[in-house]
Amino acid sequence: MSQALKVGNKIKTYYLLSALSLLLLQKIIFLFVAAPLPDEAYYWLWAKNIDLSYFDHPPLSIWFQSLLGIIITDKNLLIRAVPITCFILFMVIVYFWTESVVTSFSLNIYLQSLVLALSLPILSIFLTISFPDCVVILCLSLSGFFFSRFLRLSKNQVSRITFWYLSVFFFSLAMLTKYNSVLFGLGILIFLIFYSKQKTIIFSRHLIIAIILIAIIQIPVIGWNITNEFLSFRFHLKDRLEFSIHLDQVLKQILVFFLGFIISFSPFFFLNTLSPRKTLSLNSLEDEQKKVASSIFISTLIFCCFLSIFITVQYYWALPSIIAFIPILLNILNTAGRFVGLFIFGIFLNTILIINYGVTPVSGLWGPVDRETGIIFGWKQITKEISTLKEINNIRNVLFSDYRVGSLYAFHSGDINIDVFMKDRDTQFDYWRKKRLDKAPSFNKALIVVDNQFPINSKIEKHFKDIQLIKNIEIKKGSVAIKSYKLYVANN
Repeated sequence: MSQALKVGNKIKTYYLLSALSLLLLQKIIFLFVAAPLPDEAYYWLWAKNIDLSYFDHPPLSIWFQSLLGIIITDKNLLIRAVPITCFILFMVIVYFWTESVVTSFSLNIYLQSLVLALSLPILSIFLTISFPDCVVILCLSLSGFFFSRFLRLSKNQVSRITFWYLSVFFFSLAMLTKYNSVLFGLGILIFLIFYSKQKTIIFSRHLIIAIILIAIIQIPVIGWNITNEFLSFRFHLKDRLEFSIHLDQVLKQILVFFLGFIISFSPFFFLNTLSPRKTLSLNSLEDEQKKVASSIFISTLIFCCFLSIFITVQYYWALPSIIAFIPILLNILNTAGRFVGLFIFGIFLNTILIINYGVTPVSGLWGPVDRETGIIFGWKQITKEISTLKEINNIRNVLFSDYRVGSLYAFHSGDINIDVFMKDRDTQFDYWRKKRLDKAPSFNKALIVVDNQFPINSKIEKHFKDIQLIKNIEIKKGSVAIKSYKLYVANN
């Protein structure tokens, strides 16, 4: 009897259904209460401008949102339609994936695995908000499921190679969604080289065909970059990296990454994954799956630490490292205490996020409101003020100094013909502006919206001869100051 089954028999099904209901209720509340996040609005704008690829990321999740937009006309529903769809499909995948790995499978085991997966903050968050990561989770889960089926079959079984190519196909779709998906494939390759009994696959034609298939599916991204001076590749591989290395800065960046990583993956998962104590009573399928997951996990952590030499690595870049653990979470959190601890941690963090994004910024309870949260509030007031000033000053064009603020304004106002001039980095708006200027002259008059963190910059100043401050907008929640903006009129 496997360890997973022993733990599963200790937790009654009605307790698991209650826990799952609570997790689902939190997700529903977040979807209805939480305001759109800045990057959600940014990607919503992308979906209004369909292209082969985009400056920051590959296009698949944006294509998916645009496709859903054909049947969903409510923008507030559309902006979260992709993660809702991915979440529903993910729950189905967890069932079949767990069933294929855990030999003593039961409904109780499935419910435990699902509760654990949805209690992991990083999966819970990115299966709720409309970032490309929700599609990455879906595609890598399908890739991992089919790879597990490939491993369990012998060389003589015809369907074995079919599962191999299905795994490669969905991995390719994940790469067509976000570049960091490549870490999943890197971990699989390391597993095949060092741990798998089926090493012959890497010396066969099937590996070469797999590489060709991956390259073919990436043609939209490659083609877009070739026709646009390799904008996206150059941004990720050069422009955003800092090559003047300072030890104290590197250590700080590694610390920031691990802090975010441990919180988002939960301390319970992280510490028990690295625990030297062996998991008891693993069957051969579970043991092999754990080796696959560990290979991806360790290689991802090593890569992120290396990348921290050049940039502050965000915790969610390591998302691919957790996917292969999904069917064996009960082998990692194999006691009732660990199970309950992870569940409570997930519920607590979800509650904080609901309050932070739907009610009031949590940071405002003890100090200044953090900017990333502050800018999602007050848009009814902001759009009304901007609309009035546009009419009074006979202005059509609205400019911003930060893509986050500009995207939120576009979403809430419906005015998608905005522009953004960021000082220290290019964005999708710079690409759109270049395309627009190839066909029409630039604007001569504009309303400019900035805040203290992103004030008027040289990119904006060079476009206008005269810039005059005309209004300050203060956003408050009760007596708590949330955010302030400065509005300028600019003329040539």
